[in-house]
Amino acid sequence: MTNAIIRSGGSTPVRQECQLIEAAIKKSFSAAHFLKEKDGAPEDLHGHNFVVELVAVCTVKTAEGRPFCETLEKWLEEATRTLHHKNLNNLPSFKDCAPSSEHIAQYIFNEAAKKIGPSHANISHVTVWEADDTGVTYKR
Repeated sequence: MTNAIIRSGGSTPVRQECQLIEAAIKKSFSAAHFLKEKDGAPEDLHGHNFVVELVAVCTVKTAEGRPFCETLEKWLEEATRTLHHKNLNNLPSFKDCAPSSEHIAQYIFNEAAKKIGPSHANISHVTVWEADDTGVTYKR
């Protein structure tokens, strides 16, 4: 447990007991993409059922007893919605880079970080799985 000073609406600061937790949320989406071979030739277009795990560190007031998971789930949903059932190569987000799992993880991390902002939580990492045995993790 740790103590945190909570300010609300300009009121006098109140010291409350808080917990620092690491919350993990998983979301899946389906999308197609193609990458380039080492010789520069494109692979065939193919699809994956991607699984994304977002892990964030946040402070939870123990008096409320509710973790931050519902909000994280909403933000992850928003970050993956634009990718679902799309050809990732056609999206503006990947016009300057290949839509590999590495770049998808970075994109989701950055999009979720914009939604969360610095006052709510800190994203620890985002992992994107394109198969049961193949995944990558992006950390800043």
